[in-house]
Amino acid sequence: MIHALVNNDPAMGDWFLSCVYGSSYLEEQPDQWNYIKNLSSSVTIPWVLIGDLNITMNSYDGNTNVISTPTEVLDAIRQSDLQDLGFIGNHFPNSTLKHLTQLGSDRVPIMLSLYYVVGSTSRTWKFFEHWLSNDSCENEIKKAWSSNISGSHAYILTNKQANTRHLLSKWSKSTFGHIQNKISELQQELSIFQKADTQGNVTPQVLLLEKEIHVLNEAQASSNRQKAKDRFYNNMD
Repeated sequence: MIHALVNNDPAMGDWFLSCVYGSSYLEEQPDQWNYIKNLSSSVTIPWVLIGDLNITMNSYDGNTNVISTPTEVLDAIRQSDLQDLGFIGNHFPNSTLKHLTQLGSDRVPIMLSLYYVVGSTSRTWKFFEHWLSNDSCENEIKKAWSSNISGSHAYILTNKQANTRHLLSKWSKSTFGHIQNKISELQQELSIFQKADTQGNVTPQVLLLEKEIHVLNEAQASSNRQKAKDRFYNNMD
């Protein structure tokens, strides 16, 4: 087990995360879940327990575990006041649980999403830090500011700023596109290669795709960090 105190939104406070690899041995499961039950008495903030638990909560679960989970284990879970999040949250109605594509491992990662993005009618233009990782970004800025505009100093400044926003927006769309869509497309392509690569014949293509996904993930992470700061300041306001 790995336990962590998480603060992904400073305005909302901390929550407790437990990442668990459940024992596949029936004789070990009661001890593991009794430990979790005892831990629950110390957790006084929102708590999420996630991982490959190797248990079946219900008979209709699509779990690969064909052996029934001991009653003692199910009792311990109930006494811990843990609720099955499933794939759509009830305690946190906007949360979802997703299985992601294998990436550099024989394990399938899972992702807990706590929020959904609400569309906004008014969008504020934003300069993203990850743009600077691409050398052509500087050239686009120089191109915008070298434009020949006549008028007062204030007029020239305003127009060059607007020109910069316009050129960078077009450049970002052609250079990065919709990052999450690109990542999803590459992950689907990677899944196809992984399923077909039983003899290791397409390993170079797999490694290349993993590298491309890594670069885009870094850009997405940088963008998310910047947006998180904006949400924090808006909540404080």
